[in-house]
Amino acid sequence: MDGRTAQRLVMLAAVVWGCGTPFGFAEEVRYLLAENSGTRVSTRDAAQAGCPACACCCSTCGCGGEEEGPWSIQFTQTAEYVTNLALPFTLTPDFASVLQDDFQFQTLAGVKYTERIDDDQAVAFSYVFHQTLHPVVDELDLMQHAVIAEYSRRLNDDNIVSFNYNYSYYFLQGQSYVSQNNFGIALLHSLNPCCDVKVGVDYLKADFRIDPLIDSDNVVPRLELIRYLNAKRTDYISLGTGYIRSNALLDGYSYDAASVFLSGRWRLGPCDRQELQLLGQYSYYGFLGPDPVQVGVFREDHIIQLSARLTHYFSDNASIFAHYSYFNDDSNVVRQNFDSHGTGIAVSFNW
Repeated sequence: MDGRTAQRLVMLAAVVWGCGTPFGFAEEVRYLLAENSGTRVSTRDAAQAGCPACACCCSTCGCGGEEEGPWSIQFTQTAEYVTNLALPFTLTPDFASVLQDDFQFQTLAGVKYTERIDDDQAVAFSYVFHQTLHPVVDELDLMQHAVIAEYSRRLNDDNIVSFNYNYSYYFLQGQSYVSQNNFGIALLHSLNPCCDVKVGVDYLKADFRIDPLIDSDNVVPRLELIRYLNAKRTDYISLGTGYIRSNALLDGYSYDAASVFLSGRWRLGPCDRQELQLLGQYSYYGFLGPDPVQVGVFREDHIIQLSARLTHYFSDNASIFAHYSYFNDDSNVVRQNFDSHGTGIAVSFNW
């Protein structure tokens, strides 16, 4: 494989896997998908599990506490400015990435149907659309379609197990790019009324339409401890860790990765109309073969990601939020050695 082809494949892979792209708004996608994973519980479920949580967010004003129907819809639109976006097809003569600041407009829309089989079992089916557009760096314009199916069962007062399947298809700059099949299992265990622990494992298969050389099989075990800070479980601190084993056709694209993260959420103000979310994560990537571009180097990445988001809820169905994200990659390959900042605002609607 010649250097130009290797360069093209490496930069393309970076687009989907997020290497060099701030994750600020992508947290919205991850949160929406997490809602289908069976690893979050509502205050009503928490109360059934023995936590002294109330089903209403504010008994004095009457907000919240309404019985949810089987259908739910979410729409979020964001506008942000991001520094140092890495162009996917271009490197300098010394193999450094060509970086470009640009605005970034992202749209997230999802619909979910939940059917409760009985008091202990439920199935859910979802569709998620996510699109990222750039006025200048249109090489990074990405569109995602995802369908999710999930089955959850309460085993007893302390344990909930879930199985899920997620199929995603990506288009890069309007062209078919990659499909992903994800199978997962997760267990939520209540240690006591104030603490939960989540364990899970996912298998993900990625099939690239442009070139099969970066097709991969990925196994992702994870562990998370959640400490709730109030009886309603609206405020919490979460500490977690995860591991990825990614096997591609070529060892230069295969890697082991480990990460640790600390996150928290706090509801503020009268009737909890404001919400603050913070996230910090450190990840280490160690590639199993020599880098296809920077010959003779076995790539290692130390990545730090930080995110802060402040949300104001106008009602149970409408909100606005501002966010900041930071991405830093300390790598021994030149093209990955950079940092990036992102700031933006968004509006979100839920029905």
